[in-house]
Amino acid sequence: MLRLLLVEDNAGDAEIVRHRLAALRETPWQMAQAETLEEGLALARTRQFDLIFLDLNLPDSSGLETLDVLRAEVTEGPVVVLTGTDDLDLAVEALRRGADDYISKGALTTELLRRTIRYAVERRRMLVSLEKERRTVTALQDVGAALASELNREALVQKITDLATELVGAAFGAFFHTVASSEGTTLGLSALSGAPRSAFESLGLPRATAIFGPTLRGEGPVRVDDVRLDPRYGKSGPHHGMPPGHLPVVSYLAVPIVLRNGTVSGGLFFAHGERAHFTIEHERLALGVAAWAAVATDNARLYEEAMQASRARENLLQVVSHDLRNHLNTMRLGLQILRPSIAPDGERRVATIERASRTMGRLLEDLVDIAAIEKGVLSVAPALVDARALFEDERTMLAPSVERKGLELRWVPCAEGVTVWADRERVQQVLGNLVSNAVKFTPLGGRVAVTTSSEGHWLVVAVEDTGPGIPQEEQGRVFDRFFRGSRPSGHGAGLGLAIARALVEAHGGRIWVDSEPGKGTKFSFTLLRSAPNAA
Repeated sequence: MLRLLLVEDNAGDAEIVRHRLAALRETPWQMAQAETLEEGLALARTRQFDLIFLDLNLPDSSGLETLDVLRAEVTEGPVVVLTGTDDLDLAVEALRRGADDYISKGALTTELLRRTIRYAVERRRMLVSLEKERRTVTALQDVGAALASELNREALVQKITDLATELVGAAFGAFFHTVASSEGTTLGLSALSGAPRSAFESLGLPRATAIFGPTLRGEGPVRVDDVRLDPRYGKSGPHHGMPPGHLPVVSYLAVPIVLRNGTVSGGLFFAHGERAHFTIEHERLALGVAAWAAVATDNARLYEEAMQASRARENLLQVVSHDLRNHLNTMRLGLQILRPSIAPDGERRVATIERASRTMGRLLEDLVDIAAIEKGVLSVAPALVDARALFEDERTMLAPSVERKGLELRWVPCAEGVTVWADRERVQQVLGNLVSNAVKFTPLGGRVAVTTSSEGHWLVVAVEDTGPGIPQEEQGRVFDRFFRGSRPSGHGAGLGLAIARALVEAHGGRIWVDSEPGKGTKFSFTLLRSAPNAA
């Protein structure tokens, strides 16, 4: 039955509309009439109409203002404007202001009326459907954003339950997780919304009964208008129905939460005391929330596992670093005590042991630094230091290793009076790593150059070698942890450049590489020439 409202004060025009409608024998209809806008609004407030025919000129309103007032209050149903004026501009403006169609009374025929009704009703249904779809998508996007920001699993499941219960308009909602027991799969209560937790504590855990089973098995949503009339209801003991003291459940909706690997981790369950409360839209919303819940709980689980692994690794590193330091110190002390009594032919072995202990010590310090970088607690204590003295000290330490390999060392001293904002030991650590790498990769007879230059507020330090260079495809990864590349490198864990980058960035500078295969490699980094607040 098509329910129509005609807002028309002219009796003759109203009779023409009725006459044309009478010819629509294939469409049953009922029509109420109002002669003023206020009467039409009063009818629209108390009854639901499938379509409203509206004359723009009424005793209490005229022109497009009539449409504006009606549309301000009646937002859902289609409105067709009836007017005696055949004005295209007026028609366009009426459609812009919310009318679904525009008909000149002089052109009103049964066929035109038939098409107009069909078009207006279908168009409004489509618009309402699209608006519902938009609200659904927006709501689920909001849910996704809210869940993505929470990694604590306990807080996460409560947020999921609260959001989902609100979206579907349930009287109460529950998030149950699956529990394997000797009695089969049961459900443990993880979160509850809209009711006190005590409401479930005395009832025991739900089991895979006929009505709960599909959710536990991940078979899809279950939506029941009246659970008491469902054939699956009351089939299992000991209660054979609603346990005494259970919250009132008439309408029932449940959706499983299925993880990426296909495991059913639990489900969302909703109830309402009124019959047929949950609609297909509520079901779609619940499924959408369940999908987000699966992703979010998986992410929370992975985050917890990653944090546990990180804590375990930190604990292991602390123990290992402490014990290794003790053993290394014992070994070095022993070598110092024994050295005077060692025969000349054993000196080479002693030197080998000392080099191995230094290598182990550097690797240990690198591992400690990498752990600090990952935690965001890398220690840097910069101050204004004399740049020339800083680099000359490092030259004294590094020159012997360059000369031992038969390389030329070109070290351009920094200008007098230049200061940099730097942690002396950490910058020397960066420079030492870059020079050591240059020595390692430069063949006999090659050259290693260390130069400095000023660029505005920055001092640019460069370490250049005449080695084989770095392939283009690897240059973007040289600062990654544990990356060693394809060049023959001998010893090394691939940590030095990652630590160098972290140390330079902790000083507020940057580090980069320029290299061409066959033509050597140049690493450069920057340091502030003065304190940050004075730069």
